[in-house]
Amino acid sequence: MALRTRFTAMFGCRHPLQQAGMAGITTPDLALAVASSGALGMLSAKRTPLSELLDAVPVGAVIGVNFLTPGREDFPAVQEAAARMPYVECFWAEPDPELVRIIHARRPRRVASRLGT
Repeated sequence: MALRTRFTAMFGCRHPLQQAGMAGITTPDLALAVASSGALGMLSAKRTPLSELLDAVPVGAVIGVNFLTPGREDFPAVQEAAARMPYVECFWAEPDPELVRIIHARRPRRVASRLGT
């Protein structure tokens, strides 16, 4: 049974649940399983190379990308993630305003900054 909320409407999922980014350990298979079950799956941008992770995700999958303390060196990866995924999350530090601008410049995208666990 689906639960309709602002979260599910925003991301197109059936359940208002988001997988944690789990920097360095999450896989496309896990994110796809979460998305297939009706929640928002997440990839970790700390797993390299990011392009390979994004290539493993079918177009239209309800999956986002988590960046752990992104900095200016992450701008190219952020641009790629924002171009290909509906949600980009900056975790553990306030994102550079330029990163937020980059994400929002790519079609209608969602960006979040989360502090703490």
